[in-house]
Amino acid sequence: MRTRFFIIRDPRVSRYGRYIFNTTLESLRDAGAKVESVSVTRRRDGVGLAREAMQSGTFDAIVGAGGERMVHNVAAGLIGGRTPLGVIPTGTGNVFAKELGYSFAPLT
Repeated sequence: MRTRFFIIRDPRVSRYGRYIFNTTLESLRDAGAKVESVSVTRRRDGVGLAREAMQSGTFDAIVGAGGERMVHNVAAGLIGGRTPLGVIPTGTGNVFAKELGYSFAPLT
């Protein structure tokens, strides 16, 4: 069971995106997960942060919270590793999440 998460998030999201993020974060913590979250103002910073988090060996999964570009950059930072990518869909269109069939209701 995964319990240690590093979340890289885009803080420039809608009110509903913030609700999804905060509710998901609360649910993870209520379930006993240890969560470290960092906000990035330049989405491309997600590549380096994801790579560093993966290489640290501290986390069970690295999570991108935002839209397609944020998820893409976090995924790019995980290339070549074995750490799973998680997604919290808080972007405007969320095409990637919709294609995967993600629910947009926060886990509670």
